[in-house]
Amino acid sequence: MPARRPSRPLADRNADFIRRFTMKQREAERQIAKRPKALTAKQRAALRKQLEDTKFLQSDYADKTKINITDMLRKWKRYCEFITSEKPWRAVIKTADRAMAMDFLGYLCQTCRIKSWGASWEYFRQYKQLYASVTGCCMDRNDSLEVKKWHDAVLVRRYDLQAPCIRGKDVANVDTLLVLQTFNIKYDTGIFSWERHRTQLSGCYLGLAFTGARPAEFVDGERKSGKDGCLEELFSRHATGSPSGDEDKAPDEHSRLLEEMISQECESRGRPKALCYEDILLMVVRHPKTDEDALAMSIKFVHHKGADNKPKPTIFFFTPTRRLIFYFISVIVSLAVHDSAFAARSLLANRGPIKCTPLRWREEWLKWPVFRRYDDSVADEEFGERKYRPLPYQKLYDDMERQSLDAGGKNAIEPKAWRRGAANAANGSRAAKWATYTSSSMGTGLRY
Repeated sequence: MPARRPSRPLADRNADFIRRFTMKQREAERQIAKRPKALTAKQRAALRKQLEDTKFLQSDYADKTKINITDMLRKWKRYCEFITSEKPWRAVIKTADRAMAMDFLGYLCQTCRIKSWGASWEYFRQYKQLYASVTGCCMDRNDSLEVKKWHDAVLVRRYDLQAPCIRGKDVANVDTLLVLQTFNIKYDTGIFSWERHRTQLSGCYLGLAFTGARPAEFVDGERKSGKDGCLEELFSRHATGSPSGDEDKAPDEHSRLLEEMISQECESRGRPKALCYEDILLMVVRHPKTDEDALAMSIKFVHHKGADNKPKPTIFFFTPTRRLIFYFISVIVSLAVHDSAFAARSLLANRGPIKCTPLRWREEWLKWPVFRRYDDSVADEEFGERKYRPLPYQKLYDDMERQSLDAGGKNAIEPKAWRRGAANAANGSRAAKWATYTSSSMGTGLRY
């Protein structure tokens, strides 16, 4: 039996208690200090005057929505070059009517790789968002209905557009997990630029299968805006419709008030949306029956189901498994040991006056992602965001597709298949026609 760890002095315990007790009070004071100052009567009057002169406020789109609208802007620029318009693209879209919208939608079906009518109509919805962002007014509803008739009656038949998801979607289960894990560890002959990546693949497979979470909650699933400047060109100004003479005047304190209120942004968390070390709580607990040490782990998903649910995150708990190949905790421990992320240099047991010993992470590793990409252009001695970028979703998708086919699968399996499999397990009591129901709501605090 290992030796008992000496208990801490009473003064240290009192200091920890006081620090935890005053933590909430300091957080409340910090929130009060961040509040904006109250506006005076003159500032309110100036604000009302500016709001009267402003005809249109730009919508507060999400980052992915802005990127989608920017992609539609690139297609619109190519369309303007195709029709050999002498006017700039902004002037063309301001004078666009129903006929030009119909022709542009047909141009997209002709030039883009569109296979379903759901994708083509999604392009038209993005065009309406682009139209509203540039002109400052929404597209006429009657014109939208006429474009819908044109799309359904002519374009769908002309370009043989199929219904969305007519092929069906692959669903992965526990047998698929066992095959991929075995092939990845023992039989895969593929070569990775970083051998750590093989362990990361096992961790991604286990995490996606056990939690049913979106792949973007483990790896980097954010789209890039591009370097052509279209995003800044389209969303540089937050308000349109102001009088032209106001731009020549020198801005005073009251005139800058509306601009500051609109241009304010949410405070960044200083970390990627992928799984980071601060989201993982690893602990050594005492088994209630055998009285032996055992590892337990909980993972907190702040961006679960695509929303920033920081006040109420979704937490999953993990305990030791019967089969070592499904032991998700060992994968996380292996990656943490490789990163030297543990704050404690040596810890042999949790014997002592407590029944649970949490394992702390080093302060500099809290906001670094667990699953990372390999960048050989950066030296090992250099530290920074470039060396510790999260693993991109496309890399996980390509490796999982290759391994599923090399393992003997008929069709390639994508990372989203695990989420569909978890949805089927959660909805096992539903009717057979809902066997591929993919909109299941994963509960908080599920145990696997």
